[in-house]
Amino acid sequence: MTLSGLTVSRIGEQQRRERQTDLTMAAESATNEVLSWLQNNDGAIAYLKDMAVTSTPAFPTTTTSTSLVLVSTNVPVNFPSGMASTGAITPAIPAAFPALVGSDPVAMNATNVRNGCTVASKIIKIVPSGAVAWPSGNERFMVYTTATQGSGKTLRRQRVSAVIRVSRISESIFTRAMFSIAGYTFKGSATTDSWNSASGTVAYSTGIAGSNGGLGSNGTLDVQKPENVAGPYEGNLNIPVNPVPYNPPAVIASTTTASLTAYNNVVGALGYGNQGGNVTAILVPNISDNMVFGGAGTVKLYVNGVMNLADITFAPGSTVKLEIYQNTYSGGAESQYGKTNFGDLTNPSRLQIYTNHTGSGKVNGGTNWSAVLFGPNLTLRFNGNASYYGSMVVGSLAGLVNGNFAFHYDDSLAQIPVGSALPRLTAAAWFNRDLTFSEP
Repeated sequence: MTLSGLTVSRIGEQQRRERQTDLTMAAESATNEVLSWLQNNDGAIAYLKDMAVTSTPAFPTTTTSTSLVLVSTNVPVNFPSGMASTGAITPAIPAAFPALVGSDPVAMNATNVRNGCTVASKIIKIVPSGAVAWPSGNERFMVYTTATQGSGKTLRRQRVSAVIRVSRISESIFTRAMFSIAGYTFKGSATTDSWNSASGTVAYSTGIAGSNGGLGSNGTLDVQKPENVAGPYEGNLNIPVNPVPYNPPAVIASTTTASLTAYNNVVGALGYGNQGGNVTAILVPNISDNMVFGGAGTVKLYVNGVMNLADITFAPGSTVKLEIYQNTYSGGAESQYGKTNFGDLTNPSRLQIYTNHTGSGKVNGGTNWSAVLFGPNLTLRFNGNASYYGSMVVGSLAGLVNGNFAFHYDDSLAQIPVGSALPRLTAAAWFNRDLTFSEP
């Protein structure tokens, strides 16, 4: 019994359709895999941010590169210079599409293979951030994913060209009373609750206490007395917490060569550089002792070294807001963030501290503490009893929060823009086509 020519032809057509489906699915699934990997890899997003813009957007024909590999072994030469020596990111950028299964007898989804087709991706940046810093929403990237099937006369290739756009999502980091990247235990008589200061127009009282005084951690969170926490407590989160850049302006105050120690009425007593918009900038090697700030506008205090913040208060009748930025400072003396009276108890947002300190810091017992503290590399310790108003985001709480203190979270702090410029990558356009023999 023999098959007719028509039957053989139809079988051949069916096989070609199946191979075409495999090829299309390989290109599509690999592109989705790249996009998913980018969306869930903070290190990759950081590299996209600094990637050089391609002046003439097109599929990059370079087959080798000395730069750090991004997704595939083939990356454009315009990948940022210097990246080759920068490999210490977590998670590490993969050198290839990994095998999807540990053992595949027919190697349909082995390394660099999807649906039995070999796959490779390249990424270029085609639109920069523009006048607004990353992520501005203007950025565009091209992801080229090529799937190859067969060889010789049976060689077929298909490519997905996907336009990836970057958008901004609004997500403040100050949405809880306390957050630590590392896990911790919350025990003892410590309590949390919340209120809304309405930017300093409403003072806290037990009669208006709310239930937004939550706790959070990217690690394990053990709350031993849930009844003491007026708000949700969540562990094993996956919240990106990136340091605030330390960028003192070029025009700075005249205190750049002296430490700031035991100053009163700081704004009035020091020579300083006005940065426009009622913003005053002061740069010092380190600060210590008590300080009183007066006047109006915003004071931005840049500290290159250790901070021993004892008492920071505001002069009666003043409306000034203080932002303190501490540079990357590792080892040496422990930084202190408050001793007795620290900030404005009615308005925690008046005192904001952003530190890149990689060591330890403490808040002394008995402190009336009202501020916003952001230190993703800081290990913070609490001593004794205190009353806290505001919000804390730190790298570690030394594994334990214990004591007899009350932490009152201010709902209005969720409006502070730190953390609001988070990038979200989405596919804006998607085009799949067969490649001719002569195309790269």
